[in-house]
Amino acid sequence: MPSVIILTADSHCMATLARASHEDPGLRVLGVQVSNTDATTAAERDANVDHACALLLQHPGHEVYLLCEMTTVGYSDEVIEHLDVLAEDADTGPSFTRFAAVARELNAFVVFGFPRSPPAGSAPGTKPTISQTVVGPDGRRVDTYDKLHLCSFGDCAEQGRFRSGDHLTVFEAQRGFRVGVLICYDLRFPEVWRALCDPVELGASGSAVASGVDIVLHPSCFPNDGSFSTWHTFVRARAVENQVYVLSLSRAHPHFGSSIAVGPSPPACLLSPILGSGEEVLAVEVKRDVLAGARAEYTFRADRRTDYTALRQGAATRAAAAV
Repeated sequence: MPSVIILTADSHCMATLARASHEDPGLRVLGVQVSNTDATTAAERDANVDHACALLLQHPGHEVYLLCEMTTVGYSDEVIEHLDVLAEDADTGPSFTRFAAVARELNAFVVFGFPRSPPAGSAPGTKPTISQTVVGPDGRRVDTYDKLHLCSFGDCAEQGRFRSGDHLTVFEAQRGFRVGVLICYDLRFPEVWRALCDPVELGASGSAVASGVDIVLHPSCFPNDGSFSTWHTFVRARAVENQVYVLSLSRAHPHFGSSIAVGPSPPACLLSPILGSGEEVLAVEVKRDVLAGARAEYTFRADRRTDYTALRQGAATRAAAAV
């Protein structure tokens, strides 16, 4: 059975994590670092899904389960060369059907990765997307997030072989916790994290506001190439600057692994649990009082200005006037 590592609290602003109350229970999230084969056939893809489902069922009792980027097929150039037989429809593909059954059995959200076929009626030559589907506890598809940023350096070669997504995904989990989803290379772009995590005004008057997110699920397949050493640094930065929990989950593989979970405050960075390269699970409890405490003590969000673009334009104007 895979080993279990749990995100703990620091002894200061996150100490309340150890005092979970019945009045405000945290959201129980489990990242499952699964070993999957680099598939080239539908049969190998389906075997990956069967293995992942069996692993999920070994760990009941959580409310949200996260699996890595490209859960169903693995990640390699050889996989990408066989997308014509590996890509699936988000609603009718065999992988969705399997994970939907597991979500119902666990009574939980299951978030899994796969190459998504172009929509029906797409123009010839339309590329698939690198996608992550959120399956609800009732087995229905809540949403599918399509990776926005495609990586083509190091051991990655996604541009020209996939197409980028066109939307963000936030879903409401148990007891109103809000969960965002971003994939792998999206980590390198702070603007998209800010857009996902910040509250959003609804309507022209701004009379209604949708809160930001409490945790970002960040499924990945970070290969151990030249950029690997900066992965955890970026995860910690995104968690702390946006004051959210982040679960950044990779696949179990000698060239991948090292999944990490980070809490919403600077002290939490010192306690970030990191997995090895084998099959392990990483549990996170998302607590509202911890989020509130981090945001009250470390006022990054409150101190942020809203006039940065105007400041930059002003600098450009002054530079032009000085010529």
